[in-house]
Amino acid sequence: MERAAERAPRAGRLDWSRALVLSLLVVVLGACSGPDAPSTDEAATPAAGASVGADLAETEPLVLPRIAGRPVRQARHTLDETGLRTELVDVRGSACVPDGKVLKQRPAWGREVAPGSTVTLVVNRAPRAACGLGSWEPSELLRRVGGRFAAFARGEAATPPADTPVTLFLGGVRRGVAVEPTERSSWRLCPPAGSYAGRVCPFSAVEVISDWPGPLAITGDPPDHVCAHPAPFDARRHGGSAAVTLTPDEELDCSSYWAVQLAVNDVGQVVASNLVLAEP
Repeated sequence: MERAAERAPRAGRLDWSRALVLSLLVVVLGACSGPDAPSTDEAATPAAGASVGADLAETEPLVLPRIAGRPVRQARHTLDETGLRTELVDVRGSACVPDGKVLKQRPAWGREVAPGSTVTLVVNRAPRAACGLGSWEPSELLRRVGGRFAAFARGEAATPPADTPVTLFLGGVRRGVAVEPTERSSWRLCPPAGSYAGRVCPFSAVEVISDWPGPLAITGDPPDHVCAHPAPFDARRHGGSAAVTLTPDEELDCSSYWAVQLAVNDVGQVVASNLVLAEP
């Protein structure tokens, strides 16, 4: 009986010691996993957020800067810094425009594109030719009408100085009518053969002016080129009182020459146009 009574207190002291050890373990473990210790999920969250932000930055669209009018080297450098690729298209342009000048860009400036997109640059390659024809100056009225028509063709004016409708000629031959002269597409025409001067349809007096990168001569002289053979164009026979000619203000070869004659009435309205192209 005495031995049993002695063992009972010992058992109680052992149970109490075990409880104390367990309590200390709980406290230690709790301190290690407390609010200041980052969990596995919390530690991974910032990295995941940073990755999402980087992906969004890479896919965010870029706004195209204005490149047309700059030297091609400067234009390429600007596009490279913006994160865009460059494709160059060289064209035989104007002797009056610096060689290597960017004439057009596609897509147009201000458009949004994805990073890494390709921007096409149309670059002037100036031929070796004289700049300036020294042609005969027309009257003040005709010079003003010619300037306003060129501004419309180049998108600088909303309406042309034109009556409605305008009769359209190609090489001195009547080929159509511009019923709505304010619509650029209304100036397009096509002869029955589908071609003229070694070129195929469509033809447009507005578009040849729009596409020309150099200065224009606005003159009272009729079209004159060794490779151009238009039929006579008499403004008086087509409702006008005089004619004014728009043509590149430089010497051009047979593959590049063009001229646009405008028959103008007494109040400064275009009543007929005649597009003349040289034969290559």
